Amino acid sequence: RSFSGFDGVYPTYEVGSYLFDSKEINANTGFIADGFMNFGIIGMIVYTLLMSLIILYIKSLSIKKEYIGIYCIMIISSIEMEFTVMFLTHGLLFLLISSTYYFERDSIN
Repeated sequence: RSFSGFDGVYPTYEVGSYLFDSKEINANTGFIADGFMNFGIIGMIVYTLLMSLIILYIKSLSIKKEYIGIYCIMIISSIEMEFTVMFLTHGLLFLLISSTYYFERDSIN
């Protein structure tokens, strides 16, 4: 029995086993596959919609171009991260809050 109480194989190890023929590889699958692993087809749809809403929200803030690199790093990273991990521990929640209140807005849309 594992420390976390989870018995069995983690889905990312199953992907590594299937793709790379090794049960030791923990294959990053990204937020869409994470949605599928957690909630099936509905999870894929919900995670994709949530990510789309986050991107639309960031776009609506009209952040100055000097800050765009921060968002590019987060968007590119989202391809390889689980959604909840990206949101809670990799700073997406903090980025959204700080974008709303602290970053300067571009005066020209």
